[in-house]
Amino acid sequence: MTAINFYILAAHKKLMPFVCQLTQTVLQKSDDSLIIVTPTAVLEPLDERLWSFSDTAFVPHTVIQTPQDLAQDALASVLLTDNPDLLEGFDGVVMNLTTEPLLTFVKANVGVKLLEIIAADELSLVHGRQKYRHYREQCAEHPLQTFQIN
Repeated sequence: MTAINFYILAAHKKLMPFVCQLTQTVLQKSDDSLIIVTPTAVLEPLDERLWSFSDTAFVPHTVIQTPQDLAQDALASVLLTDNPDLLEGFDGVVMNLTTEPLLTFVKANVGVKLLEIIAADELSLVHGRQKYRHYREQCAEHPLQTFQIN
């Protein structure tokens, strides 16, 4: 059963630093691979940020945009993509930064974890509420949890 966790950021929390911290936490607490699905406009800044988010830490990762990229970098622990179609058959942790729910992924995969990150701005909150409703209505058998990040 797919676990779906929503992380709702407080106004003072910035998206990129939180994503980097959560990515590092996932890697430390799990042997699972992680795919971060992000809008195209966020892909390059997130890529850069993961390499340099701290003076003493970075997250090794690979950007994938095609099935060929995925096949070549299948062993990477963290993958970034703007193509949610590449999630087919993936069995690790998925962090969704897009405005759309990943319903096909949730319905097709058992035993994975989906992390939905919701920024504090009004538009992100509207999209977050819509995603939550979609998951609740169309994936009722999957547990939903919400965490307020202060």
